[in-house]
Amino acid sequence: MSRALLPWLCALVLLATPAAAGAPSARSVLQACGPADEALGQVAAEVARRRLGGQKIASPDELVALLREAGSSATWPRSLVFVGQPVDLAQAAAETRAFVRKLPASVPARCGVAVVRDEGGAEALAVIAAPHAATVAPTPRQVRPDGWVTVDVKLRVPTSEGKIVVLGPSGPPREIPSSLHQGRLLGRFQADRPGRWLAQAVATLDHGPMPVAEIEVLRGEAGAATAVPGEGARGEDPQATLLAMVNEARRSEGLPALALDPRLTTLARSHAEAMAQAQVVGHDLGQGDPERRAEEAGLRFHALGENVARASSVAQAHRSLWSSPSHRKNTLEGRWKSAGVGVVERGGSSWVALLFAAP
Repeated sequence: MSRALLPWLCALVLLATPAAAGAPSARSVLQACGPADEALGQVAAEVARRRLGGQKIASPDELVALLREAGSSATWPRSLVFVGQPVDLAQAAAETRAFVRKLPASVPARCGVAVVRDEGGAEALAVIAAPHAATVAPTPRQVRPDGWVTVDVKLRVPTSEGKIVVLGPSGPPREIPSSLHQGRLLGRFQADRPGRWLAQAVATLDHGPMPVAEIEVLRGEAGAATAVPGEGARGEDPQATLLAMVNEARRSEGLPALALDPRLTTLARSHAEAMAQAQVVGHDLGQGDPERRAEEAGLRFHALGENVARASSVAQAHRSLWSSPSHRKNTLEGRWKSAGVGVVERGGSSWVALLFAAP
């Protein structure tokens, strides 16, 4: 948001720490959410300011980007925004309780709450919640000249095993050597070329593996602006553009382009439409996972994969998927021979479903 808008937006309450929770009008919302976190509170204030300025956070990836700017290593952040003149705080507290119950029950949550008001009396109250499964030792955002980065994570939840996955500016994600002892996950990697690097700590919890912390570092002055392979590709429509981006990214890694499969495109389009209708990004919205959806459509493949996203544009969706270890791994899977692409643009967002198939 342009800083020129800030003079007419007044942050009334920033519930970032227990000491800052002195505003009775909004304390109930924080209490409904959970323990306060300073970085999440900063992000909540920015989200509220943007809403009053006419902007929305289009995807969890955009929320993650704000968290990284605030110095947070949290994963799986979720947001809830209320607007009113003023905001109905009782309703906000009730909806926040239901909102928090959707987070993983086995992992404690941390929260940030902020209220922002403009000169006309309109208010926006933002709630940001994220699982708090790990604490990360301070790590410089800029990589040292030798390129080595230490990842030191203290797990706050019981785990049977842990690993560290590193994603560089290009190439597939890779697991680095690491050790797990008494809840401390430790590893070290070398950022050997300029650009954005992401280290993701993954712990095996009761319900399976879960990313519990992410550390983003930059090597080189232009690291934050490193281009994503394929983002400059264009097609005759959003679907063709996204496939062109995926194929260009694959070619940059020496992989063959994927052929467009009209049958998979029909399935992908249907799933993108279902996500847009439900306002939820997911692989199973009640119609089954990709394998089941393909089977019910009479399609048989040796293997199937799916990437889904919601972003402000197709290009941003491609960038977000490339910046995710699991999604980039899917994009660069050598077995895939064909793909189906579904894009639904609605309400300022692009809802994306990509299906990959091996015959």
